[in-house]
Formats: sequence, structure tokens, C-alpha cells
Amino acid sequence: MEKIEPIHTPDGTRILGPYELDIFRDSISKDYLTTIFDVCFWSGMRYVEVQRLHAHPEWWLKVRRTIHLPEEAQKKAKRKQLERYIHPIPPQLENVLNYFFKNKQPPSQSTWNENLLRWGERSDLDLEGLSSKTTRKSIESWMVLQGFR
Repeated sequence: MEKIEPIHTPDGTRILGPYELDIFRDSISKDYLTTIFDVCFWSGMRYVEVQRLHAHPEWWLKVRRTIHLPEEAQKKAKRKQLERYIHPIPPQLENVLNYFFKNKQPPSQSTWNENLLRWGERSDLDLEGLSSKTTRKSIESWMVLQGFR
């Protein structure tokens, strides 16, 4: 099989294309980790926000198909918005949120980065720039290509 040329953001973060995403996702052997990966990818949230969301299932406004991230969810120093909404939640995310909240909490960010590298190796993907930023940057890239702003 021909190796796919990796794509990186200007800061070096690895972007996964649709084909690579499928291969990568298939390399995750534990269901609860696949669920965390899906939440990270389809929500476009920062990993630390996903960790905080797990502790606050009330932020998922199920009837409105929305996730509300209050100020405490994003303790990023340079944030431009005090709070934000993810709306509408894509079906791929909506389908896994019940499992996400029933599963054990997401691992630390350093453990998550180690997992991503291990799964990337299993998938025979280029590991350069693969990190917890990959899911967020990948879905952002896909959305830009589809004309979402």
C-alpha cells in the first residue's frame, strides 16, 4: 500500500484525513478509548475541555443537541470567548455521548498523547506532530474544506 503524505498545520500539528481517521480509529483496541477519541474528534473540543465535560454531563443539553462550555470549561489564558456552544452536535458525537459519560474518565493529557502515538504506530501512520491537538485541528480542517466558518 502506498504511504499517504502527511499534512501538518503551520505549528506542526498532524492532520488526519478521512481515510487515515478510519485506519487510526480501527487501531484503538478498547471501546471506552474509542469513545473518548470520537468525542475529541467530532466535538472539536480541546482535550482538557473533554476531560472537564466528562465531569459535567449537565453541559450536554440533549434536547437542544448542544454542548454548553461555560467559562470554567476553558481555562485557556488567551481565550476570546468566556463561554461557547457546540451546536448542532453532529450525529457521530450524539451517538457516543451516553457511553462517554458512563465510561471511566479520560486519561491525563500525557497518557492520551502516548496512546495516540501507539495507535499511530499500529496504523503505520507518520507520527510527527501527532498529539492531543490532532483531533481538533483535523475536524477544523475538514470543516474549512467544506465551507463551514
